[in-house]
Amino acid sequence: MVSLLQEKKPAKSMLETYEISFLVMAILCNFAQGFKRLIDLGLYNIYKDRLGLEPSEIEFMLGLISMPWVAKILFAIVVDNVTFFGSRRKSYLMLSCIINLAALYSLIAWSANEGKYVVTACVMLNQICMTVCDAIGDALIVQAARLDPEHGADNLNSVTQGAAAAGGLIGCGVAGLLEYYSADTADPNIFFGLYSFLITLLTVSVAAMSHKMEPEIVVQ
Repeated sequence: MVSLLQEKKPAKSMLETYEISFLVMAILCNFAQGFKRLIDLGLYNIYKDRLGLEPSEIEFMLGLISMPWVAKILFAIVVDNVTFFGSRRKSYLMLSCIINLAALYSLIAWSANEGKYVVTACVMLNQICMTVCDAIGDALIVQAARLDPEHGADNLNSVTQGAAAAGGLIGCGVAGLLEYYSADTADPNIFFGLYSFLITLLTVSVAAMSHKMEPEIVVQ
């Protein structure tokens, strides 16, 4: 007689199921979403203290910068249907990270010297790149969850959401400390520099990620 209570297989650890490079990429990508509080604060300081914008104009600029997130589904559709350098995941991630770094370094170099439109354009380009990274990251997580049908979705969702929450808390904490210990208003470039370092780490993790995590590889 076969027992109705069958022994369950022990759940594999995430390190056994997924590549470390993929986990690091997913964690950093979501951590950066929360850590962007540094960008928000640095940008607010530039608008208010250096450019002397009115509160209504500041809110308009901040709303304009958030617009790329509305088009996240469109970016996902493009990535899913257009191949870029034989890939529909990693190549787009690398391109987004490189453009993101260029935008952030330009923001640090020019800061408020070129006026509100240049500053806003740099940050908007940063947000477009982060939107693309987030859309691709979500797609990779869904694909990777299939490697562990029983626990994959829950485990990956817990890790990524935890990373986003941690990024928000740490970002707010760092921003608060910088503001508190600054004799005057903290230099916005400090905020942008810290965020650039995080994006640099994300770029390295994307470069280390193998093509095995991609659902579709175009064979040349």
